[in-house]
Formats: sequence, C-alpha cells, structure tokens
Amino acid sequence: MMFLLAVIKHRFYWCAIIILSFGSLSSNAQRTRIEDAFVWYSQSVTVPIGTKWAIQEDGSVRWYGLNRNVSFLTLRVGLEYKLTKSLSVTAGYTFFDQFKDRGGFYENRAEHRPWQQALLRRSWSIYTMVHRFRVEERFFSEPLPEGRRNNYHFYRLRYMASIQVSPFKKGILKKGYFIAQAEVMFHAGDNHNVIQSFDQYRLYPHIGYKVTPKLDLQTGYMYYYQINPANTQETIGHTLRFSIFYVFSKKQKAEPNK
Repeated sequence: MMFLLAVIKHRFYWCAIIILSFGSLSSNAQRTRIEDAFVWYSQSVTVPIGTKWAIQEDGSVRWYGLNRNVSFLTLRVGLEYKLTKSLSVTAGYTFFDQFKDRGGFYENRAEHRPWQQALLRRSWSIYTMVHRFRVEERFFSEPLPEGRRNNYHFYRLRYMASIQVSPFKKGILKKGYFIAQAEVMFHAGDNHNVIQSFDQYRLYPHIGYKVTPKLDLQTGYMYYYQINPANTQETIGHTLRFSIFYVFSKKQKAEPNK
C-alpha cells in the first residue's frame, strides 16, 4: 500500500494528513472481492454538561445503494472531557447490527464496542486540523446451528486526520467550508480470530454548511477499501454520505437587572 504524506507548516505548528492510495493492498488470489455503492446517513448531537464535560451521541444507517437493502445500523454514545482547549478524551459504547447481506438475507451479526479516543484540534487562519486516535474493543455474537452462538472479541485501532478550509469571507457562502478526511484502521487480537491485521482505509472529501452556530450539514463522497479479519474477502465501497451535527448550548444565568 502506498502512502502520500502532505505536510502543512504554519509558524511553529506542523499539521499532517495521510492520503491513502486508491490501489489495493498486496493482492491475494484467495480473497473474493465485492464492489458496491452505498448511501450513508448519520446524525450527531453534543450536549455540554459543564465547562469541561459533554455527552456525545450519534447514530447512522447505511444502505446498499438507493432503494435497496439496509446494510447496518450504528448507535454510539460517549462522555467527553476537555483536557485543554485543543485536546479532549472520550470514552463510550457502540451498538452495531448488520441487518442484511447483499442478497437480502438477515445476518443478525450484533456487535458491542466499548471505545476510547483522544482528539486534537488546532485552528489558524482559514484552516482547522483534526487528529483522532481511537481504540475499540469489539465483542461479537454470531448464531450457530442448534441455537448455539459463537462469542469472541478482538481490538481495532483507528487513526483519522482531517483538514477543514473555510475560504469564503462574506455573502451566503461565508458559512460554507470544505473538508478532506482520511482514516486507517487495524485489527489486533488472538491469531485465531485475526488473521489479517489490516482492516480498512477511508477517503472522504466533502462540503459543509453552518446553518446556525449550533447546526452543521455535511455531504460528500467516501471511498473505502476493507479486508475482513479472516483474510477471505475484500470490499470496495463507493458511498454517498449525508451528516447532521447539532450542539446544544449551555444555558447562561440571567443577570439580576434582566
């Protein structure tokens, strides 16, 4: 796999974003390949509960193309703590369920994911740079014949980098911006469950618009390449994404004369 590392220097601060190649990893004739189009909708809500604490909630649904079977549902919640103005840490839980395969059959592949992350955000001029490091503990429960289930778990390590550019100074476009985002993921765990350590990478160029100080809308295209932990299947996805972000503002105490 080839990497292109783009580095931006501003005064004494260096920012780096990893742009991953569109080519696949080392070829493996034993893998089957699936390539498909998806539609992905997500919403995210942040609720501040103090000067340093906040509750994060987000959910997403992905479909196989337009007017086709539901692929998966993700529900995530976390508690965030701001260490500094630029650095925050979060811990939470995710429920994941894969509804149907490409043939329309229900898979019932439920997954539980406790997770922890650190997020660094820096802004200057018209740019905002974000680095996110996340660890997920993935617990699976798959059905077996005669009503039995196969329970197992492993870990996933994720690194995401994105840069946001807000080039417009006035007019209706002043609230618009562009984002380039890349993410790479790896599996870690027992060799019985994790034969292939590389999981996937994602490339996500998109545009956003700040409707109000609390509400953001984003849309864009996401390309991802994934290899399953058993190293038997690789998936290439072309995804149209729609996202809504909402932040509840903290209530301010009214002054006596008001």
